[in-house]
Amino acid sequence: MKTSIIALASALLATTPAWADEAADNANPDNRDIIVTGTKLSGDFGAKSGIPIAKVPQSIQIVTADEIIEQGARSVGDLLRNVPSANPGYSRVGAYQSFSLKVRGFLADQMRNGIRQRYYEDVDASALSNIDRVEVLKDPSGVLYGQSAVGGIVSIITKQPQDSQFGSFAVTLGQYDQKMLTVDMNTGLAPGLAVRVTGEVERSGTFVDYQDMNRKNVAFNLLYAPSDSVAAHLVAEYVERDTQRNPGLPIPGTVQSNGARALSRSLYLGEPAVDALTANAPLVQAWVDVKLSDNWTVTPRIQYQEFNSSFLQIRLRAPDALDPTTITRNGRIGREDDSYTIAQLDMSGRLETGPITHKLLIGYEYDHERGRFTQSNLTNVTSINVLAPVYAFWPQAHAGDRLTDERQRSIAVVRFRRGSPLRHRIFLPSGFLSLAHDAGLPSVREIRTRCWRLPDPKRSSAAANRRSTIM
Repeated sequence: MKTSIIALASALLATTPAWADEAADNANPDNRDIIVTGTKLSGDFGAKSGIPIAKVPQSIQIVTADEIIEQGARSVGDLLRNVPSANPGYSRVGAYQSFSLKVRGFLADQMRNGIRQRYYEDVDASALSNIDRVEVLKDPSGVLYGQSAVGGIVSIITKQPQDSQFGSFAVTLGQYDQKMLTVDMNTGLAPGLAVRVTGEVERSGTFVDYQDMNRKNVAFNLLYAPSDSVAAHLVAEYVERDTQRNPGLPIPGTVQSNGARALSRSLYLGEPAVDALTANAPLVQAWVDVKLSDNWTVTPRIQYQEFNSSFLQIRLRAPDALDPTTITRNGRIGREDDSYTIAQLDMSGRLETGPITHKLLIGYEYDHERGRFTQSNLTNVTSINVLAPVYAFWPQAHAGDRLTDERQRSIAVVRFRRGSPLRHRIFLPSGFLSLAHDAGLPSVREIRTRCWRLPDPKRSSAAANRRSTIM
């Protein structure tokens, strides 16, 4: 104890001159050093507005690549948890999380490198390895950048190649037996030419019993800038996910009492042996930034993407009338194959009228969508007891006798708030193909619908020419 008192006294005496010097410095403001640190936002919103992010008048929140790592985010939905007024939607164990992202209560439209996306493009919202930043624009002003919901836009900017050479890889081990490998490699091939490759592989469990998450994604990014006025970009991505289709939990036992006990969120009420979901989404983007002058830039963009999915889904229905712990079920088996092409031409620039400087964005967009969805109902799907589930259903020989096949093609041109869409649709309604169990040939009905719609800006009604054929 005596030694401790002496040491404390020595420490106090040693620090006294420092306090005196500090007081002297405070007395003379010229001797003080003030250090200010901060973060500067660079780039344009959505990589297309021509307006620096710091000067955009709307409410924008940005999540950078460093913040993605610091947050330990596993999906785009996780990133939105830290964005006010944004809702991450479904968990990443759900079918398509990107379809449920919301801003201010409305489903949020998405852009990727300035190009509008279909909701199914981000088949796996967990694919973060090629994302440089995520920008969230709130309020209806998102319509300034194309077709958009009134809540706002989630704009994703992918990683771009750099002139320098660098690389990194990371191994992630986490909860629920998560195992993930991430790679990011960049190199400059020649002056003005650089390439960057990113990839990710995950083999993990989830908080839901029997539902594993097997996914992979790879991206190739190319930059060619022969001069200061021209820069060409190419982005090719492939995302694939293989998991179980989670049917969720029933109302009795969750929000209402089932007379027994509350259900755990880990409870799986599908069929582990057959309830599968496999999906992949190739994506190719290309655009060229051409600087016409110091004030004007033109950027043509084109994108092609696909969504291909096969599924066998068990769905929950109403509880048994006599026993609320027994849930009836049905099911379906099918696949979906969609393709989507979009082309844009954007021109941004600055125009001065006297003392006022205007930033202008003029855009033209063309898109072509083609989709096919085929499904067949499953019969004799057994009920399941939520207190003691028995997984016994096997779909062989249980395919129902009704097949639904829907096909759709649509073409739309959007320019200066005026639309001139052309749609050609072939749909095969429920019952189009009937397979009798006894004998006989299937009855076939096909309905073709072609529709031109040319809006008159001076009239609220639109002229239409429609033809239907029934065979």
